[in-house]
Amino acid sequence: MPFFDVPKDSELPPESRELLEEYQRILGTKALPRNWTIFGGFPRIIEARFQAWKNLSQDASFSWDARCIAVMLMTHAKRCQMCFAGARGQLEKLGFDEETMNAICAHPEALPLKERDRRFVH
Repeated sequence: MPFFDVPKDSELPPESRELLEEYQRILGTKALPRNWTIFGGFPRIIEARFQAWKNLSQDASFSWDARCIAVMLMTHAKRCQMCFAGARGQLEKLGFDEETMNAICAHPEALPLKERDRRFVH
């Protein structure tokens, strides 16, 4: 038995369906990740997640490393292991080593970023 039930498309409220379809269109995928569809029954959660995604990904004017660090710190605080691992994976691709990422989590006030990006992350 899954921890969360994944609603069928026919069970989604119209507001959720529209936002999920737009997210899918922007990503250019045939299917959405389960961690999005499990919240499909809750339009306010989908709306908040979609807006957060747009702010951190699509419409962001901040550097990619600042956005990944912000996601890593938020997911570290919220204890979302899947998202935390994803953010760290992106930072590894940017050249951050495990020791540096651990230090960022332990002391986020000493971020290795430009001042504007550091303020964004805080």
